[in-house]
Amino acid sequence: MEYLCQLDAPRAAGNLNFRLPMANRRLFLFLILMLLSFQTLLTTAHEDPSYKEVQVGVLLDMESWVGKIVYGCITQAISDFYTENPHYRTRIVFTKRDTQGETLRALSAALDLLENSKVKAIIGPESTAQARFLEVLGDKANVPILSFSTTPFSNQNPYFLRIAEDETTQFKGIAAMVESFEAKNVIVICEDTTDGREMAAYMFSAFQEKGIQVKHTSLISTSASKEQVGKDLHKLQTMQTMVFVVHTQPSLTAHLFSRAKELGMMGEGYMWIITSKTTNLLNSMDAEAIKSMQGAVGFRSYFPASRKLHNFASKWREEHYALNPFKEFKEVDSYGIWAYDAVYALATAVEWVKTKEFVSKDLDIVGTSLLDEMLRLNFQSLGGEFRLLNGRTISKAMEVVNVIGKGDRRVGFWMMANGGEFVKEIGKPNSSSNHGLESIIWPGGSETSPKRRMLQTNDKKLRILVPDFATFPNLLQLTVDPITNLSGVSGFCGDVFNAAFNALDYGVGVEIIPLPYKDGMSYDDVIEKISLKEYDAAVGDITITANRSLYVDFTLPFTDLGIGTLVHNSKKSTWIFLDPLSADLWITSACFFLFLGFVIWFIEHRTNEEFQGSARQQFGTTLWFSFSTLVYAHREKLQSNLSRFVVTVWVFVVLVLTSSYTATLSSLLTVQQIGMNQISIGFLGVSPLGGLVFNKLNFGGPKIEKLYSPEAYAKALTSESVDAIINEILYLKTVIAMYPSSDLSLIATASTTNGFGFVFQKDSPLAGEMSTEIAKMRQDGTLKTLEDKWLKRDSGHAVIPKDFSSPSPKILNLYGFRGLFLISGGTMAFSLLVSMVRLFRENLHVKIMMQILSLKLQSNGKKLRILVPDFGTFPNLVQLTIDPRTNESSASGFCWDVFNAAFKAIDYGVGVEIIPYPYKDGRSYNDLIDKVSLMEYDAAIGDITITANRSLYVDFTLPFTDLGIGTLAQNSKKNIWIFLDPLSADLWTISACFFLFLGFVIWFIEHRTNEEFQGSPTQQIGTTLWFAFSTLVYAHREKLQSNLSRFVVTVWVFVVLVLTSSYTATLSSLLTVQQIELNERSIGFQGLSNIGGVVYNNLNLADTKFETLYTPEAYVNALTSGSVDAIVDEILYLKSVLAIYPAADFSLIATASTTNGFGFVFQKGSPMAGEMSIEITKMREEGTLKALEDKWLNRESAVTLKDFSSPSPKILNLYGLRGLFLISGVSMALALLVSTVGPVSKKWNIKNKMKILRCILIRSPEIHADSDVESTV
Repeated sequence: MEYLCQLDAPRAAGNLNFRLPMANRRLFLFLILMLLSFQTLLTTAHEDPSYKEVQVGVLLDMESWVGKIVYGCITQAISDFYTENPHYRTRIVFTKRDTQGETLRALSAALDLLENSKVKAIIGPESTAQARFLEVLGDKANVPILSFSTTPFSNQNPYFLRIAEDETTQFKGIAAMVESFEAKNVIVICEDTTDGREMAAYMFSAFQEKGIQVKHTSLISTSASKEQVGKDLHKLQTMQTMVFVVHTQPSLTAHLFSRAKELGMMGEGYMWIITSKTTNLLNSMDAEAIKSMQGAVGFRSYFPASRKLHNFASKWREEHYALNPFKEFKEVDSYGIWAYDAVYALATAVEWVKTKEFVSKDLDIVGTSLLDEMLRLNFQSLGGEFRLLNGRTISKAMEVVNVIGKGDRRVGFWMMANGGEFVKEIGKPNSSSNHGLESIIWPGGSETSPKRRMLQTNDKKLRILVPDFATFPNLLQLTVDPITNLSGVSGFCGDVFNAAFNALDYGVGVEIIPLPYKDGMSYDDVIEKISLKEYDAAVGDITITANRSLYVDFTLPFTDLGIGTLVHNSKKSTWIFLDPLSADLWITSACFFLFLGFVIWFIEHRTNEEFQGSARQQFGTTLWFSFSTLVYAHREKLQSNLSRFVVTVWVFVVLVLTSSYTATLSSLLTVQQIGMNQISIGFLGVSPLGGLVFNKLNFGGPKIEKLYSPEAYAKALTSESVDAIINEILYLKTVIAMYPSSDLSLIATASTTNGFGFVFQKDSPLAGEMSTEIAKMRQDGTLKTLEDKWLKRDSGHAVIPKDFSSPSPKILNLYGFRGLFLISGGTMAFSLLVSMVRLFRENLHVKIMMQILSLKLQSNGKKLRILVPDFGTFPNLVQLTIDPRTNESSASGFCWDVFNAAFKAIDYGVGVEIIPYPYKDGRSYNDLIDKVSLMEYDAAIGDITITANRSLYVDFTLPFTDLGIGTLAQNSKKNIWIFLDPLSADLWTISACFFLFLGFVIWFIEHRTNEEFQGSPTQQIGTTLWFAFSTLVYAHREKLQSNLSRFVVTVWVFVVLVLTSSYTATLSSLLTVQQIELNERSIGFQGLSNIGGVVYNNLNLADTKFETLYTPEAYVNALTSGSVDAIVDEILYLKSVLAIYPAADFSLIATASTTNGFGFVFQKGSPMAGEMSIEITKMREEGTLKALEDKWLNRESAVTLKDFSSPSPKILNLYGLRGLFLISGVSMALALLVSTVGPVSKKWNIKNKMKILRCILIRSPEIHADSDVESTV
């Protein structure tokens, strides 16, 4: 306090005027005081004895330092006041009651003062707990209560006047100081009382505004022993956060700092901040306590220097020195000044009320008048300006002091106006240096500010272990500076770590330490070195597993969850149309076509003229009839019922065969299918996939091959030494990025692994802080940018989703159709029966699994208080029900089932209490976070998205849902030209040309002998075009006479069959995967979710109108009515809509991972968050999460996963079907050649015969003589 700087002046003056020995001086001062007191008595005796005494109660703990100081100051104040104002007609008379620090005794004493002593006002108490009772009592009795409690109270009790300064006003200053010294984490230490917990909540809010994380709040009992305090401090020491804010009473503060010094927590690197609860009473603490607090910084109430304050302080010193010459002197503190000013104000108000003649009225009116006068007062008091605003004193500034030597030293002020700032001197321009404060001597004696937590290493560097056996350079690369010989790290993993660590801004460097590969070494060896604390962290392509999480702490995953399969794309074979059927089925089908022709010929040729003629004509007609049944285009009339019966059965067989061909071709063109049984599988040799994941996939004994590099991956696939490679998705993306020219496809699976994370020592605060930064990077698109930098492939191959648990479509073979060729009806019935049995068994298995997953928690009487949102928007995610008999709440839905399963697996032995959190206007999921962060509840369960900002105040489990958002859109796409999409432009052109060429070939062969192709040129052109294009639907009716024509048409009809089947298959594929354009559209999103302000910057949404929606019904109505074109939200919300409305014609399109999924919420520092995360990891690996998702969110229609940046499904092009046109073209050209050569050859033969005949006639005289014969010839 400023007046302390001037207290030595009177004593110095005394030394100049009086040269007396010490003992005589003390006696002289004592006599002077006695004379002054006697003078006061004489003055009072000579006053008018008609003054009015006003009874005022005093409630104080007379054994406490505050009680003694306050009582001494109020008696001094009343004496000074009436000495200065002897003419006043009123006199305050104090009636004292000792509360002995007990709340009930204070309440009883207050009632006694009101009922028996008829006091008009009460001064005190200083305790917050006692003040809470008296604030209500004062209102009931209409008696002003002048309290010295520093805790904030509501404005609902106007008779409760808080004279002391509100201690919460300093919390913003403390938060600003922590921020100015670049600290990101603090530990708050408060008393384990109602007041202490309330103040901890206020501090939490202040730090939250500055973006500072309260790492832990320690509540210590006021009666705790030094041993108990030491135990709590040791726990805090292990958290490695070195910034502490202490808000406790002086006695507990002394114990705290004494033990902290013994534990080495008052050394270099630590920052201790004490509040005014201690600093205002720093003068009352003994020398040992002050010694242990060296280097601490405190906030203290500020009283501006004035002559009045200087005189009071001098008088106080002299009185106490005279009365206690052999006792250590204690300065008057803030409570004494507040008490002095309160009595001055009260005495003034009492006199004004008397002047207005309110004294004679009843107690209620006196109290009201007294309160009004107190609120109107405004004067310069001992502590500065005295004015009450809403019954509270007004603070403008606080002192910032540094505990040094035997006391403290002022280093600046915290000015509360305009948001607050630090200044060195009030009223003078602030210096930008040293954060607006004088230099501070921190614990350990250093003037250098402790920036964040100093690492416990000699070189102050974070030791990062990086495996040097990482074989994917796009993911991780180690570099060595040739000049400094220092190692560095790059690649996707390295860049993510550098970006997140730089954002933390620790002010410390990192030392990259390579871990060279040795035989048998794996990533588990990296985990072991971190768990043994040989290094601080590890960076690399390290998979998060449940077992590893037992020994180290992982960050949030910064990659996609799950594994994928890398396969070599099917070669763009000329003979792709042959793939749907196996070779034996093709051969058998051809044989049956020939056999059918033979049977029909055998039955019909004896009686049916159409099957008669020359042997060549019969053979051509038989083949023509047989193969024309493929497209039901046979035109020959059958006379025998036997023939008709055979053809009827055969046409049914052809129908099944062609339909199966079309379906299989559609499957092959929609998704690249690979058979996972009895094939060769490759995987990364140093990954945990070998023993972790394969047991979750339905493999029937595949051959397993270990691979160790991207080169080995590409070579193994292209050489076909393996059929597929299974690994973490990021590895496979790396291979595709490194080999963009390789024709590889990535097939994604369900989330069976937990992605990559950075590794830190157990309980290291870095893991949580890095997780927060990773969450921010995912939200602001930085992760996507880094992934594009290292893993982008120019060709942009789409990732095709596939679950290994679903059966892979197979090509058709003879085995599946053997019964069809024998007895079609029996085969159909048998297949239907088998299908029904399988369906029944699958449904039974699902029901059994659901019963196993319906876990019930056991309770031993203790309850975990679980807050569950009762917003009622997505019932299959979380839904609350209330038992009407017991009035107890219960939960259901996907989120609850996941929590229930994980919680039971931990087996805490405690029950849970479901507490609904009903929806009100303006409420959101952030309100749930606040409730848990303020420790009102133990946890929160529901559809709560993990965000970086929320992670500052609560602990999330690992996400138990898919990462990222999705888009829900209606399937119908009203495009009048959609029928042109399945074929490419060149394929349309070539097909049209071949139709025209077919017409020309048939015309050329037939027009000389077939009357149907003769006539005028116009008629011939019309007939030719009609015949050619009618083959598209097998509707050609013109009879062909030449076997060449029949051969050409037979081949062409097969081409048309494949072409139309492929067209149908591709159109089916295009209709399966709905494409939507997100620019210039109307987009809906969840009104209560975090999507609106966090995710859209990751999507290319230009000029898009947004509409908030709140329920699944609103989603469906908005899409079907067309008020929105698509809905963007968390994938789980959209799956929920599809499950609730399975009949809705919607498609779900997934994006990249731009959000962090859903997680369960726990209090900051709760061990349950980590344990539940481990169980969620296990559930993902074991498939339990998938089973629960199927239970609540299953829908018959498939969900299509697609990245917004991925290309549209491929259409058929000429390259894939060139073989068909090659066969057809060759057959047409051959027929044309034969048709051309035939007449020429015939003409040449006639000419030769004529030459021979002419020679014969010339040589024969008889004939030669006969001119008629020659002329005839």
